[in-house]
Formats: sequence, C-alpha cells, structure tokens
Amino acid sequence: MLEDPTDWRKKLKEAANEDEKITAVKMISLKRLAVSARENLDDVFKALTAK
Repeated sequence: MLEDPTDWRKKLKEAANEDEKITAVKMISLKRLAVSARENLDDVFKALTAK
C-alpha cells in the first residue's frame, strides 16, 4: 500500500461512476492509515530498541 504509485486523488476527480469514486475514497483512506501505522510502528520499534 505504501509503495502504490497510484494517484487516488486524481482517480477520484476523474471517476466516471459512483463505484469508482467509492473505490478511490477507500484507497485514499487506506493509504493514510498505512502511513500512520508505519509511523506508529517505527516509534514503537525505536522505543523498544532504545538503550
């Protein structure tokens, strides 16, 4: 998900129907969640491995 190069915001603007819009909105949300999760996991890892 983090490596997905798709511009979902562009796809949302260009969506031809409601299903495409729903898919784009879901993918935008999932990408935000993935970024947040990675940051949180990185913080936890740093805390666990700190000396």
